[in-house]
Amino acid sequence: MKNKGYIISVILIASILIPQLAYASYGDVGFWSGLWQGITFPFRLFLKLIWTDMTIYEQFNSTYWYHVGYVIGALAIIGGGSQASS
Repeated sequence: MKNKGYIISVILIASILIPQLAYASYGDVGFWSGLWQGITFPFRLFLKLIWTDMTIYEQFNSTYWYHVGYVIGALAIIGGGSQASS
């Protein structure tokens, strides 16, 4: 059970870094790629401090739906500005 956190960390980092390499060869990215990158935004921002060639926003986006997905994903993970009820 002690390795569970390590395994989750490795999977999370791999899921952030592998698409970074793959998107360059596929061309345009869409809604689902934007959603995933928006969700992983805080982790990508942290990794950007370590690896300077890491991008937090996809360079090969030319669709409106990528931007919509990115914003939805980022707001979902950051909190979206909702007020806590007391």
